[in-house]
Amino acid sequence: AQKHEGSHRDVRNPAALTLRRRHHERHDDSAPGHLVLTLLGLEFRKLLGARSVKIALIIAFLIPWIWSLAPRLQQVYGLVLTSGFQVPAISLITSVQFVLPLFVALSCAEMIGTEVAQGTLAPLLLRPLDRNRVIASKLIVALLYPALLLLTLLLGSFLAGLRLGYSDFVGGSGLGPGGFIGQGALDSAAALSQVLRGYGLGALVMAPIAALAMLPFSGRSTSRSAGRTSRAASRGTSSRCRSPPRSPPSPPCRSCGC
Repeated sequence: AQKHEGSHRDVRNPAALTLRRRHHERHDDSAPGHLVLTLLGLEFRKLLGARSVKIALIIAFLIPWIWSLAPRLQQVYGLVLTSGFQVPAISLITSVQFVLPLFVALSCAEMIGTEVAQGTLAPLLLRPLDRNRVIASKLIVALLYPALLLLTLLLGSFLAGLRLGYSDFVGGSGLGPGGFIGQGALDSAAALSQVLRGYGLGALVMAPIAALAMLPFSGRSTSRSAGRTSRAASRGTSSRCRSPPRSPPSPPCRSCGC
């Protein structure tokens, strides 16, 4: 009764109707942005929960320790590490050629392949969501994954280089002019800027690998899932609209033949 009285009161009051209409308009305008953030958070949780991503992050964190504690680095490569700023450079140079691109391609392809194998993509497409937003959220997460991988590699490199120190040194960071030999004395601020610039460029270089690994497979998967859901919906509609089967005619009477 109170709800009906409130509705009648709102009908009689034009100001209340205007305020309610404006509230709904503001809610509708903010809904798409909130939906995109929700999809991004969901895709990030899915990405971090994948087994291949966990293995890739662990390996990326452990690679710098191998180079920092390598016993015969000078005999094999002719390189002597004199500063902790050189550990990120040698870790990036050796891993960005094969290991990190392989991890990026496998993990980004698994973002769609796992959902198709587990059957979780079709229920997502059945919801009243824009398919372009779903694919865009997956693509954004895939493009940010190389940056996350390199951030883990950089963190492991800084921790592995603590024993060498991060003060000013004579030589190069490995990611600036002169390579590891350098052009004389190098202060810590310049070495840090060279390392950050090199890792940023590495993330940009591997971003197309993530997109190419996910886009063709995602297009096939979403089209197949959409076809399956549409066929299932059409079968359900046809089964509901189909008239019940008629019972067979009764046999004639033996006495009179009617």
